[in-house]
Amino acid sequence: MIELQTGNTYRFGDFELEPDEHRLLVGGAPTALGARAFNLLLVLVEHAGQLVTKDALLERVWPGVVVEENNLQVQISTLRKLLGGDAIATVVGKGYRFTPEIIIKTAAVAHNQQFSLHTQSNLPHHLGTLIGRERELAQLELLLSDARLITVTGPGGVGKTRLMLACAHDIEARFSAGAWLVELANQTDPHMVAATVAAAFRLEVNDASSATTTVMHYLRDKETLLLLDNCEHLVDAVASLVESLLAVSPHLQVITTSQDVLGLSGEQIFRVPSLLLPADDQVTAETASRYGAITLFNERARLGDPNFQCDDTNAALITSICRRLDGIPLAIEMAAARVGTLGLASVARLLDERFLALTAGRRSAVPRQQTLQATLDWSFGLLTKREGIVFRRVSNFVGGFSLAAAIAVAADDEIDQSEVINAISTLVTKSLLTVDTSQGQWRYRLLEVARAYALERLAESGETNVIARLTAEHFVSIFAPCFDDWTQLSDAAFDARYVPDLDNLRVVMDWAFGSNGDKQIGLSLTCASGPLWVGPLMISECERRFATAFAEVDSQTSPKIAAYLHLAAGSFYYWRFNDQSLTALRAAATSLRDLGERIGAGYALLLLGNTLAAIGGEGAEDALAEARELLANCNRPRLLALMPKAFAMFYYMRGMRAETVRENMSALALARAGGYEILALTVEENLADSLWLAGDLPQALAAARNVVEQCKRVKFAHKITWGWIYGNLFGILTESGELDEAVVIGRLVIPYLREANSVRILMDHFALRLAKSGFLREAALVHGWTNFQFSSAHFARQPNELRAMNSAAKILSENFSPDQVRELCAEGAALSENEICALAVL
Repeated sequence: MIELQTGNTYRFGDFELEPDEHRLLVGGAPTALGARAFNLLLVLVEHAGQLVTKDALLERVWPGVVVEENNLQVQISTLRKLLGGDAIATVVGKGYRFTPEIIIKTAAVAHNQQFSLHTQSNLPHHLGTLIGRERELAQLELLLSDARLITVTGPGGVGKTRLMLACAHDIEARFSAGAWLVELANQTDPHMVAATVAAAFRLEVNDASSATTTVMHYLRDKETLLLLDNCEHLVDAVASLVESLLAVSPHLQVITTSQDVLGLSGEQIFRVPSLLLPADDQVTAETASRYGAITLFNERARLGDPNFQCDDTNAALITSICRRLDGIPLAIEMAAARVGTLGLASVARLLDERFLALTAGRRSAVPRQQTLQATLDWSFGLLTKREGIVFRRVSNFVGGFSLAAAIAVAADDEIDQSEVINAISTLVTKSLLTVDTSQGQWRYRLLEVARAYALERLAESGETNVIARLTAEHFVSIFAPCFDDWTQLSDAAFDARYVPDLDNLRVVMDWAFGSNGDKQIGLSLTCASGPLWVGPLMISECERRFATAFAEVDSQTSPKIAAYLHLAAGSFYYWRFNDQSLTALRAAATSLRDLGERIGAGYALLLLGNTLAAIGGEGAEDALAEARELLANCNRPRLLALMPKAFAMFYYMRGMRAETVRENMSALALARAGGYEILALTVEENLADSLWLAGDLPQALAAARNVVEQCKRVKFAHKITWGWIYGNLFGILTESGELDEAVVIGRLVIPYLREANSVRILMDHFALRLAKSGFLREAALVHGWTNFQFSSAHFARQPNELRAMNSAAKILSENFSPDQVRELCAEGAALSENEICALAVL
């Protein structure tokens, strides 16, 4: 802290502050600065280089006055316009820091005698604002209270140096001999490391060999913070020097930045994570601005375009850009720098050619940080030949990979399994791979920009298609037991085993069905991975992938693969209760029965019987009976839980309430015991349906609300499941006369029903709600459209929907003549689904 003394002048840059005269000079001429802004400047100068909290500034500048924080922001803005944007750094959520170096001109010495406040430090100033690193800065400063050696590590461009320097500025006062920075990026000779450190302290050395001894002697009794920046290419030499220095200097603390660790005893590793991002790209500007990655992008974009701002129209796109750049500050800054000349949409598009877009680094940066390409060239150049080979070969994985997967694609006659394992470990140590153990498994991942770089190296090697095939063959073996596991494992265990590789599966299937791929591998993967696709019910993607697969089925396709492909498709389409699902399930049941695939055939018949029961089709009872026989004592818990659920549908359609409740209760117990959360929810929804069928509306409504609340807490629920659950709640509300709430729920449910191609199934309730609300003409149109849909499909309504249809018809008959009803129904039948959905939620 500077004590402002009478008669002293405080110089920074072109400015001179004269507290006694209450004026600020620039180029010798006084500036027009208001009293509040001047007093604010005094406080900041007093604490130059230190954080001054907002509360402290408000108390000093507006003593005894209650003012809004935006008053402070206005005065800060005034000072920045005068002094330059970098003169006052914002510490987000905390306060401000005055960054220029202060030179004090005292009244007691000649006019030309000056001394610097920072004689005990060579730290650079004008660092600018450190955005999004408040938590990491606090953690690093806390570590330094105990640790003598900290290596700040992380991938290139993550902001290791900026974080280290910000920390050093904050804690510099702890060290009587100051904080000293040694930049090693441009030093290529390991024998010159000690000499480079000596030069930073302005020590004379006779030769490189004596430099270590000189530095050791100098630091022996000093309280010093030594910062060694960019050590990865000299890690052995740095480690040797640091070990020697720490051994003789008990008051020395060292921070290094490096993509590799030193490997010394007592070394504390601090990995700098990517900047925080919203979990969902669909965010508002207010939400997005709370995250460091978005804030950094916005700040840098405004430097090139002062009119740029994040708003609700572009927040999602900005978030998507930052996510594709993995929250890496250097990459974000480079992309944002292009916004002023290319526009936001063009920057997003150019990210497909990342190194073309990301070439706008700061001129003041070291050469390897002036473009992202150069940064990655630097990191790649630190690898041995075999590490480089493994690095490029694992680039085909997206979203992470296991060690077994890395071995499958990277090991060959020249690189054995143990060498791949060692290379993976080294790539993690050198921050080119991240490792995630949060789900109980070790998963490795290349950051997206590093992966794009590695893919280029893979293409240069000519191995792209070879590695793609090896990757595909590995995942064929991984997904081969997928169906069997799905029938036996809990939801959580199944998801933990297979969901992490869903993105890898997408890439492999795209390759397999591509021009250089292998169609049979694609078919094997599609049918084997069926439960994984059906689980989250990604509607449009499932339809596209099944269409692609079926188009490739030919005489060369294995009958077993073709049969399980029909089963996977039938498992997906069966939710729609239509001809598409019946065709696929009948084909699957017939083929699997002929092939002696007892479990597969039983599952196909179970779904077929459920579908036939739900639409009032013939053969439901026979299909379910055969399924029960085939699956008896099968030791497949999920299928045994689905069995009573299917029979409950059969009894429900016949109005057999007691039998329906009995089978659903059995299904619920089995689903809960097996850990099938989504299945349990659908069964609970069916039980609410049963209460509704029995006419117990209060109990049915309470049960439906309970299922909705449970569904909100589920990690991931089928969109179709949401449609049924919300749809039943809507229907019960309508029948109970809770029409205002019904409208709200109805607007939620329509999108789910539309995506699942299941609008007609619950539309009778929408017609009844319209009729009860007085929208009689609209009710008649929806009523007519729904009647036409069911009659065209030759499907029967379920009991609660049949009752809603009859109730709506009764209200219409009381308000229109028969001819009017017929005319309106005919008009409604001719409307599109879009038009009906718009009417339904009036």
